[in-house]
This record gives sequence, C-alpha cells and structure tokens, in this order.
Amino acid sequence: MVTYPTVCCIVLSALLTLLTRKSQSIKNTPVSQPQPWPKRFFPSLSHVLDFPFGDVIVLGELIEHDEILFVMYYAPWCAKSMEVRWEFEKAAKLMYEKVRFVAVNCWWSQGQCRKNNNFFSYPALYAYHTQLNGYHYNGLPVAEHMVSFVEQLMYPITPLRTSKDVLNMLATSNNVVVSFFDFNASPQPPGFLQYYYAALRVITIDHIQAIPFGIITDTSLATTFDMQTSGTVILARIQNESLTYPADYNFTASEIRKWVLTNKEKVSAKWQMPSGTKSLSLSVQLKGPTVVMFITRNPLVQLNQEFTALWELALDYFNCDNSTKVSRNIQRSVYLRWHAIEAQVEETRWCKEMRNTNKVKDSGKKCCLSVVIDDRQSQSKMHNVCDVCMISRITQRYHPCRLATQSSLSLQNMHHKPITNMCQHTVVNYNANEHITLCCSQISKNVSNFSPSKRKPTDLFTVQAGQNYKKWKCNKQTFNKLQGYSSHIRDRTRHAYKFSSFTGLGCRTNRTVSFLAMDSKYHSVFAERLGLKQLVISEPSIVLIDEKNDAFHVLKGKVDRNNLVLFIQNYTTGALQRTLLSSSPLEFSHTQESMTYVAEVTTATFQKIVMDPKKDILLLYYAPWCGFCAGFAHIYITLARYFRDVKNLAFTRINGDENDLPWEFTVTKYPTLIFFPAGRKADSVTFPDHLAKTLPNLIRFILRLGTRALKLQAALGKCSAKCISQNQKKAVQAIHSINTAINHLKQRIPRVKQHILHVQVLFNSLSRKEASVSDEGTNEQELLAGQVALLQMYMFTLKNRLWRKEIQLRNAKFVLKMLTGSSGRHLARHKLNTILTQYQTAQFRMGHRMHMSSTRDVEDKLEQKVSTSLGRDEL
Repeated sequence: MVTYPTVCCIVLSALLTLLTRKSQSIKNTPVSQPQPWPKRFFPSLSHVLDFPFGDVIVLGELIEHDEILFVMYYAPWCAKSMEVRWEFEKAAKLMYEKVRFVAVNCWWSQGQCRKNNNFFSYPALYAYHTQLNGYHYNGLPVAEHMVSFVEQLMYPITPLRTSKDVLNMLATSNNVVVSFFDFNASPQPPGFLQYYYAALRVITIDHIQAIPFGIITDTSLATTFDMQTSGTVILARIQNESLTYPADYNFTASEIRKWVLTNKEKVSAKWQMPSGTKSLSLSVQLKGPTVVMFITRNPLVQLNQEFTALWELALDYFNCDNSTKVSRNIQRSVYLRWHAIEAQVEETRWCKEMRNTNKVKDSGKKCCLSVVIDDRQSQSKMHNVCDVCMISRITQRYHPCRLATQSSLSLQNMHHKPITNMCQHTVVNYNANEHITLCCSQISKNVSNFSPSKRKPTDLFTVQAGQNYKKWKCNKQTFNKLQGYSSHIRDRTRHAYKFSSFTGLGCRTNRTVSFLAMDSKYHSVFAERLGLKQLVISEPSIVLIDEKNDAFHVLKGKVDRNNLVLFIQNYTTGALQRTLLSSSPLEFSHTQESMTYVAEVTTATFQKIVMDPKKDILLLYYAPWCGFCAGFAHIYITLARYFRDVKNLAFTRINGDENDLPWEFTVTKYPTLIFFPAGRKADSVTFPDHLAKTLPNLIRFILRLGTRALKLQAALGKCSAKCISQNQKKAVQAIHSINTAINHLKQRIPRVKQHILHVQVLFNSLSRKEASVSDEGTNEQELLAGQVALLQMYMFTLKNRLWRKEIQLRNAKFVLKMLTGSSGRHLARHKLNTILTQYQTAQFRMGHRMHMSSTRDVEDKLEQKVSTSLGRDEL
C-alpha cells in the first residue's frame, strides 16, 4: 500500500520535471524581434542601381564593363542620406547613358558592405575608375556638382587641334599642363596612359579648380610650341616661366602628378567651397586681407563670367613687372568670356528650336543603334549595315533604352538576307506602344581610309552625332533651370580694362590683398554673417575681410571692375571706412497692461537711442545663443517694469552677435549691462562682474548712478495715494521749517556783520593811538583781532548754512510739486521721506562736485565758541 509520503514525492517529482521542461522551452524562445529585411532605397524605375542588401562584390564585376562608377553608400535611417538620395537620382537621370550610378546599403548588418567598411558618416560618395582605387567625393552633395565631377573624370584631357585652342587653354588658368603624343607613330604612344592617369589623379585632389590637362597630337602644331619629341610634357605658368618635365624623371602617373603640384604657381583667385563639416580650410585662406566675392557658381557652364573677371583683375593686381605675357592672357580671357556669352546665346536659340520641333514630331522617345551584320563567311563583297531604332509612343518618367538587338531581331544570326535600302517595322513583345525600325544598306568590304570626317552631312551617323551633342547641351540647360540657375547675361565687353595705377599694386604696398570666391547659393550663411542680409543670389557681392584688424568692408553699389579697383585702392591708402554689422530692429517686449517697453538697438540706431543726452540709458548686450542671456531676460523685464514711471530712463538691448559697434562700445562677454547717464555719456559705468545680476542689485545700481529726478520719479512710482498725502503734509512742514530757518539766518547775518564792523572800528581806533603802548594795550589789540577773525569765520558759516537751506527749500518745493502731480495709482511699502533722506546728501555732493569742509559738528562747535566769547544775547 502506498503511503502518504510516497505520494508526495511522486507528485513533487512530476512537478519538477514539468517545470524543467517548461523553463528550457522558455530559454530557447527568442526574446527580440528579428531585424526586418531591407527595402529598396530608390524607386524601382530609378536610373540608380540599388543594392539594399549591401552587396559589394558586384561592384568589381560592374567596373569591368563600365569605365566609371559613381557609388553612394547610404544608411536607410539617415536623414542626410534621404536628402542626398534625390540629388543623386537627378544626377543619374541626366547621365544614365554615360555613367552608371550605384547605391549600396552599408548599414545592413548582414551585408558585405557593413562587414568590410566602417564609414564615419553617411552618405559616403565614391567614384571608381578602372585606374582609381576609389576616390571619396567630398564636394557638395548636390546634383549639378556631382555631374560636373563625373564629367571631369570622363574627359580629364582636352584635345588641342589648333594653335588657337592652345592659346585659349593657356588663358584659362594660372597653371596649364600641355603634352604632345604622336599617335601616327603608334596607336598608343608610350607614356600616354600614365599622362592620362596623372590627369585623373590631379582632378581627385582638387576637382573644384582643377589644373587643366591638354594634349597635342599634330606634329606640326607641337613644333610650333617647341615640343619636338613625343611624350613631352610642359607646365605653362602665367606669371612665371614654363617648365618641361625632366627627361631623367620616371614617366609615371604619380611622378607627373607630384611634379605638377610641386611646381605650380599660386592661383590669383581661388574658389573656396566649404564641405559643411568642421574644417580649417577657410581660416587658412583668411590669414591676411582678403577680397571675397559671393556669386552663384554653376559648375555645368563653360566658365563663370564673374569669377573669370575677378581672376583677370587679380592677375593685373599681381602683375608686378607689367608683363606683356600677363596682359595678353588677360585680353584673351576677356575675349573667351565674350565668346562664351555668344555661345550661350546661340545654344539657347537652337535649344528653343529643338524643343519647338520636338513638339511637332512624335512625342515618343527613341534610341538608335548601328549594327554591322557579321557576314565574314559570305562570298559577297558587300557589308550589310543596319540602323536599329526603338520608338516608344508613351512618355514615362524612367525610360531607359531597352534595345537588345541580338535577342529581339537576331541580326547576327539572320538566315535570310535583310532588305537593303529600305526600312521595315517590327513590334516588340506584342507591345502596341513600342516598335523597332530597321533600315539597312550595303557598303563595300574593300573600302579603305574611311574616316568620320569624310561622311556626308546628310549621313545618318553624322546627323545623329550632332543631334546627340545638341540634345546633351539642351538637357544640361534644362537641368540648370530645374536646379535654379538663371542664364542672365550682364557684361558683353570684349576689351580688357587698363588701370596703370592698379597694375602691380599688390607688389607696391604692405596691405596686399588676396582674392577668393564663394558660392552664394550654398554658402549664403557666410555672407549673412558679414552683413549681406539682402543678398541676391543672382547678383555678385564683394566683401573685404581684414582679419588682423577684426574688420570687414562691403562694396556698396554695382559690382564691376571700376568700382572694385577703386574699392581696393581705397583700402590700400586707408581711406576705406569699416562696415559695421547691423540687424533689423525688433521689439523685445510690449504689453498693453504694464506698458513695459525694452527698445531693440542696432548699429544704425545706437547713436540716436543710446547717446541721447537727455535720457539715462541702460543697455543690455546679449546673443541669441547665450543661455545666461535667456535666463536673465525675465529679470531685465521686471527691472523695466519697476522703473516704468521714470520718464527719462530707457531700457534697451542690443544683439552683439549681429551688430558691430565702435571699439569703445564693444564688449567681450554676454550678458553685459552698461549704464549711460544723461548728459555724461562718456562716464558710462558697467555693472560689476562680482555682483549677481539680481533685481535688488540692479535697482541699487541704477539709483546710485541716476539723476535726482530719476530717483524722485522712482520713489513716487512706488508710493500709494495715502503715502502721497502723508508726504505732502511732511513736505509742507519741511518747507515751513526751512523758511523759518532761512528767515532766522537772514536776521542773524546782518547783526553778525554789524558786530564785525564795530569790533573793527575799536581795533582801528586802538591802533591809531600814538601814545606809548603798554603791554596791556597790546593784549587788548590782539584780543580784538582774534574776535574779528572768529566773527568772519562765523559769518562764512552762516552764509554757507543759508545757501544749503535755500537748496533744501528748492528741493522741498520740487518734491511737493512732484507729489501734487502724481496719480498715486501704484502701491508701495516704502515711505518717500526715507528715500529722500538716503539720496539727498549724495545728490547734493554729486551735483556740485565738492566736499564741504565744514560739517555740522564743526559748525556747532564754532557757534558755541562764538557764544562763549561774545555772548549769545549779544549775537
């Protein structure tokens, strides 16, 4: 029979077994939700090839087929990545036929990109070339700058076919690299690839103002510029002699790049494009006086008119020896600017014509491809050349050219002979909106010396090449308009200005300036900080920054060469006035109930408000970013409300971060309080730093420095109707008491004066006695002389006391007048006579700027001495 303890043990064992199994199942249950699969960052029909799973191996496969890849490494959660995404898409849409744009999710934890890379920030833009291991693009992440950079990588070398091309290129930059390679002697001349790679590497160092590389392939043209052998490389410098790449140097891309960067001369005017991250690039450029031009920089135009004009002026400014070489380059640069304007006008004209023509034609998109039929096994002496065009009757936002000739038409494996000199149409995939047009013709297999230059103007390939070039130009023009760039033309001058006094000025003064240009579209914050609040993006602005003297000067009026030359000359001679930064005035606080008002002071209104000789001014210096200023604001408002009844006391504030003042009124920290007393603005007093800016301390500070009227008005403002009535009685009593004292003094002074005359008569009569004077007479004479001196001192004391009583009477009457005119609408807990007693003596001493030598104790002692000597009844 089973006992009770045995049953309990069995039950406990079963429960423990169940709990163990349950805990094990809970332990194996995941406690966190798995990471969701990444989604596409770009739209499905985008021109950007998106890899949301972070595949990077495919990039190596793509670079084998595409010469250039422009890759964006992004994080899906990053707001900056989301912002740059649409700029990247716009650039890809413009250049999808030329360069492949790729996006890789580098945040997916299971992706190869996240495992192999550790980017500091997102997005990270990289350009990959067949000969570049990946260059980090650190320019502005906007579409037009991306397109400009990619275009430079596509065409790093400019072909120079005529001497005019060479001279024009030499007049576009301080440094130009020109080479000669003879392609007639070899399809790929030795050293050409290294020269090509060197040009690419120089672009990656500075793509904003890259040193241009040119190539001459004509032997006769090379001989004209003293380039005899193939592989010659010359560094042409405008203000210095040109250099030839040494023959004993290794002809490698790295050595050529190093030689160019080492021997280049300093550019006369430089583009400064801060990337938006913490950098010292701008502070390095502003070490000395610098002329900064804020203009719109469109990187897709041939040349920037305003910047080129600034560069020409800088060349003239640094033309120390009045070199004719520099002058000729300036003249040619002016001509190139004029030619670029004419080309822009012409481009606008035929783009308008093309748009009007396209409206008449089929609105569908078309892409064409030329195909030569592979018929090498055929015995025929003719080639079949076919032009395949795909036409779409619908317009889509993303419409890549999906022409696949081998799969759709099988042109390479045609078993029947194509119809020549005729066109046939084929519907693609039974799509009624798309069809392919096939036009074939025959040419002889024995045709030799065939070159594109010998094609007829009506040849399909020649016409299509010209149309594609114009189409690309018009697409860029449309793209510029969409990006907010205007094609406004300001100056069509074909001749360079000549200022003999300005040429070489930079070498004749110790106030030499440098020249910078900044993009006003993307760096307007710098212009706003320098006071160009009303900066118009389409118009240039000039600021001269003098970092040593902590000052800047703004060019007023139209920005042209004449005004800019005069502007720089005035700075050189010291005649240029410093520009003071001033903001627009804003009201700080204005409530209808208390009528508290704190005026906002700017540079323009400082003299009118603060330096008003009739008012006491308390000025608060603050800055928007100052946290202590924000905490002190309510105390300052309370202080203004406390003194709201004082008519000649104004509370003001000034934004020291946006308003420049003369040096004597500049402060070094915020918040700072300065009191400017009425009539004595030069005696301004700063609130002590060791005192806390509390309300009692601020009230004492104002009362200690304010005028007598200020103190009385402040006291009356805190007095109730009962207080005013009581103090009116006290004022009347004080006036009666003072009048009584004045009448008493006026009666006493004549008696003392009469007594002095009487004593003087006795003294004179005693001194006129001609009889023998005894010792007794001498003592009496001395006693009379002492009485005269004592009486005269007493007489001066009485007059001084009368003068003070008259001042007290005038003050008492003024107080009574103030009390009679007060409305008594404010409550207070302090009596008026206490305030007057505290400040009356201080005001008296301050008003008359003297210290009374005879105090009341001295006067009492003197009066007691006179009474003892002469008798009070007698006086």
